[in-house]
Amino acid sequence: MKRFSIYKKSSEFYWSNNRVIYPIIITCTLILVITNGSGTLEKNFLNNALLGIVLIAVICGIILGVIGIPKTEPLQGKIDGFLTFEMNSIIIGNELFEIEKIKNIEISNDDYYGKIVASVKGNFNSPRSNGVANFIKLKLYSGELKMCNYELYNSNDIQKIRDELINYYLNGKIEFDILANVLGEKSESEIAELKLEIEKKAQPLTAILS
Repeated sequence: MKRFSIYKKSSEFYWSNNRVIYPIIITCTLILVITNGSGTLEKNFLNNALLGIVLIAVICGIILGVIGIPKTEPLQGKIDGFLTFEMNSIIIGNELFEIEKIKNIEISNDDYYGKIVASVKGNFNSPRSNGVANFIKLKLYSGELKMCNYELYNSNDIQKIRDELINYYLNGKIEFDILANVLGEKSESEIAELKLEIEKKAQPLTAILS
């Protein structure tokens, strides 16, 4: 059985480096502003202690971000259920969708666990992804649209369902450009090899239909 974990985004509170470090910095700064007003900072124990805490928090945040603790950015949701690919169906959680009832399939696999992601200045969270930004969209003949995000642990895990994806293409459910992109076939030679592979897989199907 070829399947991937489903990711469901949640609005529930989650801990992260940013959510620990920034409250410390903001709290200390507010206390400094309140106790010193608009004047210059006096050299006293309280001010020195607060400035020291802010400095330590910033340094710790930078170190944690650089060395990757935690290893990936916060998971803003939960892993729940599986996305399963079969030759003649796709199962999202507990819902089974037969190929003949699917009009079109869109799928992305650009994300994977540990992938370096763009990080804005001042971000103390890990610069590595959880691998849950991948998605699949099923447009059914009934007009319904089914979608979910799923997790990839390795960048090439999608190759596990190569045969299934090609079969979906042969059944007219997925566009060639999307298929080639998902399978990582970029160059002219790779695309030519993919077309040849598809032709070989189409021969038994053509023989059955004839």
